Amino acid sequence: MSGAIATGAPPPDPARPSVTARRPASPWRTALLLIGVFCAFLFLRVFAFQPFRIPSGSMIPSLQPGDHLFANKLVYRFHPPARGDVVIFPYPREPSKDFVKRVVGVAGDTVEIRDGALVLNGVPVDKAVGGECSYQDLDEENVFGERRCVNFDETLDGRTFRVYRAPGGSAPSFAPVTVGAGQLYVLGDNRDNAHDSRYWGTVPVETVKGRAGLIWWSSGPRGLRGERLFTFVH
Repeated sequence: MSGAIATGAPPPDPARPSVTARRPASPWRTALLLIGVFCAFLFLRVFAFQPFRIPSGSMIPSLQPGDHLFANKLVYRFHPPARGDVVIFPYPREPSKDFVKRVVGVAGDTVEIRDGALVLNGVPVDKAVGGECSYQDLDEENVFGERRCVNFDETLDGRTFRVYRAPGGSAPSFAPVTVGAGQLYVLGDNRDNAHDSRYWGTVPVETVKGRAGLIWWSSGPRGLRGERLFTFVH
């Protein structure tokens, strides 16, 4: 008659959880994991995305002082910047500083500012006039203060974005400029408070660092701007 083989050990207690011994993680495995994480971060930082902080109000309302964003560095490996893109590049007159502006003219375009209005290749760019507005911007002492404005929506190649102008006063004009090969004509969305191609010329395409992408953090005069977190720049 067959039966169970006696082991001399007491029967297992079903109420007592079994314990499985775990070997400690190998120091080599941990080191390789950390190296892999570092290499992935380095790859993304060098080839894919780069963080930037917005220090001034030249791109209000699209970008606010205190915004932190990631720039997409891969996108222009496949095609050049297009009209309407918000790009980051070294300031041509002081390359140690990074600027962010919107592309309004590419190679072959003739760009003109006529009585404050954008004219592209002899045709005024479509715009829908809004109304009065206000915004917070930093002054020369790096303190936030309120400024008045008028807004309108500008449409360029089917892409619509909001632009601010100073209320009242004269609307400046700038003579037509034909954009050369490999160059970009850029403007700030806060038109009367932006230092852009109207004053220092065009931007070489080869110097563009990336296209403004995801805003991952934003803080202003009242602290965290929760409504801006994880939004994309348009």
